Amino acid sequence: MSEQAVQAIVGNEQAEVSWEVVSPPTKKPAGARAVPKWETDARDCVRAAIRRHSKPLTDLIARDAN
Repeated sequence: MSEQAVQAIVGNEQAEVSWEVVSPPTKKPAGARAVPKWETDARDCVRAAIRRHSKPLTDLIARDAN
């Protein structure tokens, strides 16, 4: 079904409105997308920061510091 007609009553008049049925966009497989360089660099930077700060944060938690 490519199109269906609907009658809408506006006041005392009837108007015909058509609606097109649109198929949803097809999704690409998750692995098909190339990751941009800025995203890879940002992930590496965050990963390095987590590694760098995990030991001091663990020590603060162990001391129950505020």
